[in-house]
Amino acid sequence: MSSEFKILTLVGWDIQKVGEDDKSKHPANLLLPNQRYWFFKYWPDSEFEVDVMGLDKHILMERRFLRFYLRTPLKALSKSSGYDLILCFHSQLGLPLAFLMQKFDIKTPLVIFDVEGFGRKNNFWQRKFIRQALSRVSLVFYLAKVQKEDYARYYPEVLDRSEFLPFGVDLSRFPYQEKRTEDYILSIGYQGSEFRDWKTLLEAFSLFKTKTKLVIVGKSGFRRDEVGHSTLENVEFVRKCNLPELNEYVSRCKFVVLPFAERRQALGQMTLLGVMALGKAVVVSQVCGIKDYLTHGQDGLFYQPGNPYDLAEKICHLLSNPRRTERLGRKAKETVEKKFNEKRMAQKILETLKKRHLIEGLTSPPVRRMPAIIESKALSEEMVS
Repeated sequence: MSSEFKILTLVGWDIQKVGEDDKSKHPANLLLPNQRYWFFKYWPDSEFEVDVMGLDKHILMERRFLRFYLRTPLKALSKSSGYDLILCFHSQLGLPLAFLMQKFDIKTPLVIFDVEGFGRKNNFWQRKFIRQALSRVSLVFYLAKVQKEDYARYYPEVLDRSEFLPFGVDLSRFPYQEKRTEDYILSIGYQGSEFRDWKTLLEAFSLFKTKTKLVIVGKSGFRRDEVGHSTLENVEFVRKCNLPELNEYVSRCKFVVLPFAERRQALGQMTLLGVMALGKAVVVSQVCGIKDYLTHGQDGLFYQPGNPYDLAEKICHLLSNPRRTERLGRKAKETVEKKFNEKRMAQKILETLKKRHLIEGLTSPPVRRMPAIIESKALSEEMVS
């Protein structure tokens, strides 16, 4: 390349400017001095210059009334012609920006990381808007293979501009340590029933007698419809904890149960892979967003979504087979280290952008470096949660 390649990155969460690394937060939430943002730190130092733009403070109003983000794409639009490439994490950011770039005839290549799964949006007016915006998108990365099925059904024109990207976690955030196992099963999730099937988990736990506790991190209680027939006997709640504290809960539990709700999108992968990286066996609902990240019987166990009897059977199996539980945990750790780590994800992104000629072959003139914009909103675990 004739000059330093300039990339503008839009992300759907808060970014904090910090003086040193904060292990209590995910790397995607931090902007460190003298270090590239997030996974870009694995790319060649001398070839790329990366700026990052976070969400606007009015995000809640936008999500409630518009169902997508507008202020941040509008800010990015004014800067877009000064970059060689734009990356958007979340289609709710990327699609509005693509639509605007098309209207203003801005030629900068645009890549969307489709976390939400725009392919499942099948309302007529939604499809009309998405199809028009996609005509301006150079490449779509999807994090769950089911998303490609939805593209084929509703947006076949994007199939040859889409690529599966296995999500990867920063292993330094999930350091494996052997801990004394305590008598509890752990579940994790700050969301309601839209993203977690708490009712199935609670009903499953009430189907058998055990002295083992169920500890749920991220909740302080449940609505009546989420409880079902459960009495919540032997269930404890931890309303909130930071990442090192959560790692400690994971490391000391017998195993983890993740009752993801079925949604045709990338959902819960960061939570799942973090648990696996810590060497813990996991029982997880076999929802389409997770199928690509776990092999049943090898590095974890699937249960049939919405089936408390199947889940109860899997829980009882691990409770009565501690050696197998330990083996599943070891294999889970190996899987993440080999296949689903942040460095591997970074390499895949760079290789794909080169293969698609979105980096190589561009001859944009040098442009002045744009400052990063640091805005508000906490990182959702559904990002690649």
